[in-house]
Amino acid sequence: MKLNEYLKEIQEVQIKVGDDFALRGDIGIFKKGEMITVTNKKAYGNDIELTLSNGKGKEDKFYLDKNDDFEELG
Repeated sequence: MKLNEYLKEIQEVQIKVGDDFALRGDIGIFKKGEMITVTNKKAYGNDIELTLSNGKGKEDKFYLDKNDDFEELG
């Protein structure tokens, strides 16, 4: 799964802190099939910063441009 496809999914489901997901593809340090949890979501300039973690305590941050039209991605 491409990063843009994953970010589009995030936008569509209105992701919240505490949400859990099984990944359908590799993203950042995480691998397909891994369960991840949204541990933080905050504004970061013109972006939204998401912090995701897995069951092993590893974390990775992802940035979404809140001005992007995610319907156009894919």
